[in-house]
Amino acid sequence: MTGILRFISVGGLATLTHYFAALMMAHLLRFHPEVANVCGFVIAFTVSFLGHWRWTFRDQQARFHRALPAFALVAAIMFLLNALILHLLLKYAPFRFELALLLAQSMVVVLTYVASKYWAFARPLDSLSLTSRSN
Repeated sequence: MTGILRFISVGGLATLTHYFAALMMAHLLRFHPEVANVCGFVIAFTVSFLGHWRWTFRDQQARFHRALPAFALVAAIMFLLNALILHLLLKYAPFRFELALLLAQSMVVVLTYVASKYWAFARPLDSLSLTSRSN
């Protein structure tokens, strides 16, 4: 399975975890939608990090102690973007929470993939092989 399909699988599972956890917090526990979104993100972060580190990007051999803070930063930035989009949709568009959350999540997927692949889970520099060409 290619990296992008693995990313979609893990990301899809994490997104569903985020989405349904946030809905549960909002509807069953009566949390404010934006607070429920934060709770859903926190729960889904573990699913996302472990899935990407152990499966999606495992071939890149990222070290846990470097990948975790790097991915946490990527996730935090993407969550802030998600939260901003959600806030704007709830405040200025006629969307229900469920649809607004889904739209906000889907808008950050590509940026998350690029930042994860090329920075958070990037192959350690000491494992890159540099070969010189002989003529």
